[in-house]
Amino acid sequence: MAFTQLTDDLSIISKLPDEPNDSVEHDGTWLKGQFDAAGNAIKTYINGTLLTELGGTGAAANIGTDEITGLVSDPDLQSVLEAIYQVAEDAQGGIVADESITTAKLHDTAVTTTKIADANVTHAKLSDNAVESNNIGTGAVVDGKLANNSVNRANIKDGAVTSEFTATIPAEIEDGGETVSAWEYDGPPYMNEIECTGMVSGDPVTWACTSADEEVLAAYALCTFVADDDAILVSSDDAITLDIPISATQGGTTYIKTVLAADWLATDLPMKQEITVSGLLATDKPIVDIDLSAVTTFADAEEALEAYGYIYRMVAGADKLTLYATEETLVDVNIKIKAVRK
Repeated sequence: MAFTQLTDDLSIISKLPDEPNDSVEHDGTWLKGQFDAAGNAIKTYINGTLLTELGGTGAAANIGTDEITGLVSDPDLQSVLEAIYQVAEDAQGGIVADESITTAKLHDTAVTTTKIADANVTHAKLSDNAVESNNIGTGAVVDGKLANNSVNRANIKDGAVTSEFTATIPAEIEDGGETVSAWEYDGPPYMNEIECTGMVSGDPVTWACTSADEEVLAAYALCTFVADDDAILVSSDDAITLDIPISATQGGTTYIKTVLAADWLATDLPMKQEITVSGLLATDKPIVDIDLSAVTTFADAEEALEAYGYIYRMVAGADKLTLYATEETLVDVNIKIKAVRK
């Protein structure tokens, strides 16, 4: 409720008789008391009523303030305090307007681990691409700042981390002092298992043959690859008699595209073709290889490999890949594009 007002009549002196000493009652002591009466009434009101009410729990609701933009209009002190509390509570709870906290508003070391509650920064509170290399200072993320199991596959976006491996599929191995075929089991299919530390079962892999030899490339086209934990499993309908060097990139972003024979543009060499690859960046240095997964016969594989051999240069652009060839291909060629960014 509102503060109690002082309503006592303090017009005491003006109401005195013109000759206050005209009787025994109106003597000097009485007259002095009349002069003190107004001050004592004010004193009693301030000490006994006003200060008591100002100290009460509802007092702030009866004290007015100027309007504070963004809080409340026509406020009293209680409303302002409640609005300020709500802003602070929202900030603590993560309800902060987008982009309202900028680097210009934060001094060095303003946000430290001692100011961030356990589990306060979670995957669900981070927008896509919120944490990227440009936003992280050198040395900002170190082992000492990461809780056990805080970096796991569930917290890592697809393509954020890539691993590159090289290996050789051997044709023969030593066994008990004898040289025997590395391809196991009576086939077909024949199996070959290669140790590859760091390979992860189930994660997507881009495979490539690192040899330019036509016989090795033909043998590579006969192989099927499967990623296993710390190993590569290879199968083939033939027990291959050539060593096959390969590369494997696990993680990253893979695009499957077709280089159309009818889309080469040029009247003079080199031939040129541009294909759309949504998401590719001009700064990328992609790994590109022929994709023979849809080829069903050896003759078709040879024809595709010959056509792919005409392509000698590939240049990444924004959402596109530009290819250059020594001559136009006579068949369409499927390719795999692996965008690996560091």
